[in-house]
Amino acid sequence: MIVFKNPTGNKIQYMRSLVVLQMIISVILIAFSMNVKRQMDYIVKTVPQAHQIICMESDGWWMSQDFIDHIKQSATTTEFLPGPLRPNLRTIDGKGNVYLSRETKPNYFDFLGIPIVMGNTFDSIPTDINQIVVNKSFIKTKEIEGNPLGYEFTAHGEKYRIVRVCEDFSAENATLIVPPVF
Repeated sequence: MIVFKNPTGNKIQYMRSLVVLQMIISVILIAFSMNVKRQMDYIVKTVPQAHQIICMESDGWWMSQDFIDHIKQSATTTEFLPGPLRPNLRTIDGKGNVYLSRETKPNYFDFLGIPIVMGNTFDSIPTDINQIVVNKSFIKTKEIEGNPLGYEFTAHGEKYRIVRVCEDFSAENATLIVPPVF
């Protein structure tokens, strides 16, 4: 401001610099907006019904039950995946194999369209053994012979029993090899 108030100062050059700076900022913002639009168009073209997907973060503690019921009953809602999807945990067995484990909700596989190839629904009778779903890579890496249903093992200090087997699916980066997941 001192430069603009000074009668002997070079006001015109500073004003030109400000105009150029504002123009550069405008061009950057326009380019950023166009890039986001292209990305959104790509997603809509490659993922069917991508415009209908809503991600609701957290486990819903901040949402009222009325709001959750409204989402479930909405004419445009086809699936609702409630609750937390905790991040992948890594487990390394005695042979050095790395496994991913992920805590999800029972409708996780239907929601994401991951086919179940073996097994039934979860048993509703509480036990001290966690019932889990594993992918085909898990069975191959664990070298489970025959029917894997009922196979038990320990990880993270807890007992697990395989009750379902699903197709391999990308649990992390889609460009990497599908890891064994339970």
